[in-house]
Amino acid sequence: MLFFMPFVTLPDYIVFELQFEWSLLFSEIIKRPYITVGFVALIILSTLTLTSTKNMQRKLGKNWQKLHNWVYLAALMIALHFIWSVKSNLTEPLIYWAILLLLLSFRKNKLQTYLKRKKARQPKVHAE
Repeated sequence: MLFFMPFVTLPDYIVFELQFEWSLLFSEIIKRPYITVGFVALIILSTLTLTSTKNMQRKLGKNWQKLHNWVYLAALMIALHFIWSVKSNLTEPLIYWAILLLLLSFRKNKLQTYLKRKKARQPKVHAE
């Protein structure tokens, strides 16, 4: 469902908002932050979809998991896109944010471990 929604909302936006003015699409992506965030999330999700096959998992090896950890960033970007795009009642986007934060809280240990490893790999800078 997460990956399906952009393929419903993007054509809807092109048809009803832009009225098939294809030349406006790029400028709208740049001009409106909520569209920019949504479009970047779409690119991330498309990349994850294309690399989700068993064959791609074998080809990418250890890098497959690193790539697929981007789903967390995509989820946050989608939630941000949703809350920015709503013009009035924020109840539904806030419910989605609450659910997302609850789900991400279950991954807290994984994130902490990742950040510790990344920090340990950084070269130490000595002041002279």
